[in-house]
Amino acid sequence: MTFLLVEDERDICLAMVDRLRDIRAGHQDTVDYRFSAQEALELIRSKYIDCLITDIRLGNQSGLDLIEQARGIQPSLKSIVVTAYDDFEYAQRALRLGCVDFLLKPFTRQAFRDALERAMPKDVQAGDEDGIIRLDWVKSYVREHLHEDIDMSTITDKLHMNYAYFSRRFKEATGKTFSDFLTDMRMKEAQRLLSSGKNVNETAERVGYNNIFAFTRAFKRRYGQPPTHWVRKNTDEGGDGLE
Repeated sequence: MTFLLVEDERDICLAMVDRLRDIRAGHQDTVDYRFSAQEALELIRSKYIDCLITDIRLGNQSGLDLIEQARGIQPSLKSIVVTAYDDFEYAQRALRLGCVDFLLKPFTRQAFRDALERAMPKDVQAGDEDGIIRLDWVKSYVREHLHEDIDMSTITDKLHMNYAYFSRRFKEATGKTFSDFLTDMRMKEAQRLLSSGKNVNETAERVGYNNIFAFTRAFKRRYGQPPTHWVRKNTDEGGDGLE
């Protein structure tokens, strides 16, 4: 499991991190923490998170707003709310946002343990469900970072997964190697950009190729012709050429 704990009071945050690690001792978890909603969202945009644990008040920001934005980025993310305020409206909104628990400070070790248990994947088909969740995240991450120099090790590092295991599971789930999947995503986006009027150099950069020749070779292998010919042909024929 990958946890993200968000609390704007540093000492309280670190104490909760220690308690979380103690409760989950023996598991190969990753526990990240941040002191603001903004910092938390930056991490959520770049890394898969299984469970978000947040205080309901983060300075002048709202932990509930953080959960709402986080679920917009990672819909499968589980969340636990921690608060010193026994407010029914807070609890109602947390419930609407799908939070698995609402912990009122000061809470006991057992209450924290129970909340964490509720955030765990269900026993029935847990492995398959987890695989689907992570596959959705992988596709989203690749789509948002096509312009960067990414490869399978980039993904496995962020998921804290074994390289060979991920490679096998990805091929089983998609029918493609990760390399082929990444190339397909890049070529489809390149086709879209070229159709919208972007030139070859700009298109190559925006789909992650710093070398124009490497981009041209990849495009030709995918579509049977260099990008300049593809643009000319589709412009002449009046089509958009999209698959």
